[in-house]
Amino acid sequence: MVRVHGRIIPLVAALLGLLGLVSLDAMRGADAQPLHAADLTDEVLRDRARPGLAVGAVVHGYDPEWRMDPGRTVIEDEMTALTATAYLPWGGWPDPAAAPDTSGFTDVVDWARERNLAVHGHTLVYPRANAASPWFADLETGHEARLEQWVRSLAGARAGEVWVWDVVNEVMADPGDPAVDGWGLKTDWLEYEHIGSDYVDRAFRWAADADPNAKLILNDYGAEELNEKSDRLLAYVIELRDRGVPIDGVGFQMHLWSIGAEPDWPSIRANFQRFADAGFELYITELDVPIVRTTNATDRPTAAQMSVQRSVFEEAARLATEQSAVQSLLLWDLTDDRSWLHPTRTDLGPETPVGTFTFPTPFTGGRIGAPAEPKPAWWGLHEGLSTDAGVAGGGSWELTSIHRPRNSLLTRRGVSDDGATWWPTEVIDRSRSTVESRSWSSTKWMIDPQTDGSVIIVNAWEPETGALTRVGGGVELRPPDGSAAQRWRIERADRSVRIVSLDGPERGVLTSGSGGIGVRLDVDRGVVATDPGTSAVSRQRWILSPAD
Repeated sequence: MVRVHGRIIPLVAALLGLLGLVSLDAMRGADAQPLHAADLTDEVLRDRARPGLAVGAVVHGYDPEWRMDPGRTVIEDEMTALTATAYLPWGGWPDPAAAPDTSGFTDVVDWARERNLAVHGHTLVYPRANAASPWFADLETGHEARLEQWVRSLAGARAGEVWVWDVVNEVMADPGDPAVDGWGLKTDWLEYEHIGSDYVDRAFRWAADADPNAKLILNDYGAEELNEKSDRLLAYVIELRDRGVPIDGVGFQMHLWSIGAEPDWPSIRANFQRFADAGFELYITELDVPIVRTTNATDRPTAAQMSVQRSVFEEAARLATEQSAVQSLLLWDLTDDRSWLHPTRTDLGPETPVGTFTFPTPFTGGRIGAPAEPKPAWWGLHEGLSTDAGVAGGGSWELTSIHRPRNSLLTRRGVSDDGATWWPTEVIDRSRSTVESRSWSSTKWMIDPQTDGSVIIVNAWEPETGALTRVGGGVELRPPDGSAAQRWRIERADRSVRIVSLDGPERGVLTSGSGGIGVRLDVDRGVVATDPGTSAVSRQRWILSPAD
């Protein structure tokens, strides 16, 4: 059986059906075994997403197993969008003597429309894939006419019903690739060689003619951070727009390899911001997070690796929430066993040969007829989408730990020589909110939003000396200086918040424990509990209330 990105060549699948290895009922579209992902609350993923942000996952319509995919139920129950795949060589146009076959794509579009799901079409021009088509690769002439026929057929098949199209996919050269032109386009693709560099322009114009209502974007990988490829990509899409090409935005695939370390989030944020500042819509189109490389199918990720994966999914969701130019957060498969990276279908370098298992999705398992279970990464997505960047937009607040509610207010302590006159110290503690306690302490905190999305938290009692500052594993109050140790991010988690330090190589969370107030590394972030009072969860959660 031949698979590419999870798709099965239809003829092979049909033969398997006749042999009884795949049921004909299943191939006709029998319902998938349900896969339910109960949330920590009654909210599903789409309810947590901000207005204007579509959340979804991929559906491979040319794979006859797609209706049995256990992740389909999660898409129906939790999401607002899906990616519908269609590739020229893999089911879309196997026979040049016949017209392009759009049925696999249109089946998914029809299914999505019945469920009020927005459709992201992937993709109209994919040179890497097209080169795998024997007949297209063997053409001596006529590449432009064939490509135009494919683009117009596919984009027009459900015109007016597709939200956004990846018009061209993976056309930018990687750094160091000698086959590159002045704009960064890869020059050794068939399309470039036989049509010229303006094949991209033409593809956008053909797509716009076939479906004038769809958003049209250029989609690529490896350009999420500030780097040579993203520099060239930004300059190129600006050039396209200046030439009158109907391009609406840019798709960032976001295959985030978090093996050993998290991505460079400040770099990703700064890169997204410059594309937004240039006036482009941004789409996260193919998010997955490989966390281990192994050729042993029985290996499993460690709890620490799963925790890193959760953090990366959460931060990607937070990025999509905070950056208003981001229109979509789309996953490239929901379950490991359906992923193109588990095991890898192609050689991705010496460290990742064919057959490498990477566990890159939010769900374990996923084989047809077998169970799949949510990982901590699934809850990370929920938490990241729940981020409310405006939860503390200035003003004075009281912070109450939900761990010890009877003695719980974050407090700046005072000292006195005579018991009558008090002055502030650098000590942070907890206290009850009583008239007596307020005479020798302060529970009022001013929250000052910064331009990078962080906040500085300053105690209202002598604020010029009272900025909440991370000092190793502890916290103190020091004069505000804008340092990294004084920058925090407030993350909403259900009805409470988590206050995360942005200082240091590892993230830390403001924690209320038996030893007082400190900053603990976020080792408890992988803990999922339906009981909000569970110690591992509650120590890191706070309630923000406006101060009197």
